[in-house]
Amino acid sequence: MKLRTLTLLTLTAAALSTVSAFADFVPGRVRAGFRSAMETVSANGVYQGIPGAEVTLNFEDGKGQPVSISVGLPNTKQITTFPIQRTKRSFCGDVYEAYHLTQSLIQTSFTLTDYSHASCERMINKLWEVSVKQTNGGRTLSELDLQGNPETIYVTL
Repeated sequence: MKLRTLTLLTLTAAALSTVSAFADFVPGRVRAGFRSAMETVSANGVYQGIPGAEVTLNFEDGKGQPVSISVGLPNTKQITTFPIQRTKRSFCGDVYEAYHLTQSLIQTSFTLTDYSHASCERMINKLWEVSVKQTNGGRTLSELDLQGNPETIYVTL
């Protein structure tokens, strides 16, 4: 009798956990997948003096690839999200690129290189490198280089 009760409880728990996992899946929902408190490697222009940033790689339920990158600068509550426009994959890291053009024709390009699954040998221990560049008519105005290690925020379905 005890074995039957234990088996029934185990099966019920397994069924409930499966149902709750499917209940959390919402097609089209975008949520944080990985986040890193990045430290500044170099900065100039408008980025001079920024000690780092919080960078988040966002995923859409049902898609295995990231769809956007969010950036939060310290001492501000503003988070800017860049849709990923191009992804390049190589044996030495995945590169995600995003761009934003303002009305004053200042383009901000954002590149996140993810070495989490890289098979090449690297000298630096950080798994993410981020480069932010502001340009106007091909002339570089400001640059920010960051590095950090991502932490899993949420498992995407």
